Amino acid sequence: MANGVALIAGIGTVLLQCLDHNSGDEKVITLTQVLHMPGATAHLISMGEMLQRNYKVTGDKRGISLTHKAEHLWFGPDPEDDCNIIFGIRSIPIIRSNYIASVSKVDYDIMHRRFRHPSKEVLRHAQKHTQRFPEIHFPTEDCVCPGCALGKMPNQAFPENERRASKPFELVHSDLKSFPVTSYQKFKYVITFYDDLTSHAWTMPLRSKAAAITAAKDFLEMVHVQHNVHVVGWMSDAGGEYKSDLFDQALLEKGIKIYQSAPRTPMQNGRAERLGRTLMDKAESMQHQACIPDSWWEFAFAHATHIYNRTPVARLQWCTPHKMLKEEMPNIDHLCVFGCGAFVYLPATARANKMAPKSELMTYVGVAPGNERNFLFICSTNAVFTAAHAVFDEHHFPCCPKNRREPLENPFGRANPKPTTDRPGNPPDDIDSDDDVEHDHGYPHPQAQDDDPKRKEPEAPEEEPNQINPPHTPSPVPPPALRTPSPARNPPPLAPQHPG
Repeated sequence: MANGVALIAGIGTVLLQCLDHNSGDEKVITLTQVLHMPGATAHLISMGEMLQRNYKVTGDKRGISLTHKAEHLWFGPDPEDDCNIIFGIRSIPIIRSNYIASVSKVDYDIMHRRFRHPSKEVLRHAQKHTQRFPEIHFPTEDCVCPGCALGKMPNQAFPENERRASKPFELVHSDLKSFPVTSYQKFKYVITFYDDLTSHAWTMPLRSKAAAITAAKDFLEMVHVQHNVHVVGWMSDAGGEYKSDLFDQALLEKGIKIYQSAPRTPMQNGRAERLGRTLMDKAESMQHQACIPDSWWEFAFAHATHIYNRTPVARLQWCTPHKMLKEEMPNIDHLCVFGCGAFVYLPATARANKMAPKSELMTYVGVAPGNERNFLFICSTNAVFTAAHAVFDEHHFPCCPKNRREPLENPFGRANPKPTTDRPGNPPDDIDSDDDVEHDHGYPHPQAQDDDPKRKEPEAPEEEPNQINPPHTPSPVPPPALRTPSPARNPPPLAPQHPG
């Protein structure tokens, strides 16, 4: 058999009852991982296997002794061997059933289940630091355990895709983000577009998921008209807004190759997901600092996108996405602190009369679409107001409590400087001419200070060093011949935020 092949029918445990060599008493020894070979003509014990199980081997011509902890095996010369080179152990058949009833196949799988499905490393340490741990064979290869697969299977990490597009709009990533609060203009979602090469971002608020198809078509047309190129690839998740025949047909008609992540696996669309998280972090930071209402998130998200495109990115060697796309340095002298107060110039036609204040304190909420020199404000009547001229107080936040002028303390302990926030193109001395007419771009005119008798006068903040109080001039009753502000109406929806 040494030069042949023997069939192994199974692996199990054997109870060996023998006489103790020293005391002569009967004892039962348990041998595990015993191979059952029906074709074998003798019962053999591998000396190498016993050494692997930490047995100590000693012997001479009288016999061989195997010792491990409390177990002691004695192999004496075989009487039928005249050369005294075969040693054996004398065993007695086991009759007592209590031994046999307690025997089972104790192997790695059994101990793995007894210890509640631990790793191999845990079982190896348990073998050393516990008593009466059976001798088991640790498999060299990992086997599939149904219990571990059903109860312990983790989600695998997705490695970052190092491949990048070689030209602008070769690959565009898109994602749809929902908000728990309906926005000022009744928006519920925001769709984002992200260019793979330049990292430039565009966002567009939506009132429903069905509008994502229209927004995608508008974005593709904008890319073609403004940049004279066509989008080559489109990467998105498998959400319902992208998983439709109508949406696929709109992209395939333009020859765009569609890439989609697996269902419920947004990690495969990681670049669009990270962009959404970055923009959301910026928007929430600005909202919380300025005490902005939650329903104004559309202004904060649009302003965060505008600033993101003008912020250096490490992946671009600290270049800005605006520079990568348009090959020109972005101008940031129009940026102001989001949510700060501003005294907005009112044209003559927007005032109650010539004696009315020439400006009104409003809340700055971003840059107007289409022209970064125009600003968006929320006036006291909660209407959106667009203006080109304003004096900004970037340390005053009108939406915050009246007893607090600046939410964050000056970390350097110095007095806040006086605001010098005149913007380029501020109006000259007031003249009642037609040049200042219709500067609101279709948004509702603010009410005059005394136009609504029920409205309370705004309380001036407590006096602090370097604090500028808004001017308060009592206005006379407007004569009936003068024009009154137009009634409030819903402002038009915001257009996609493009870089200035």
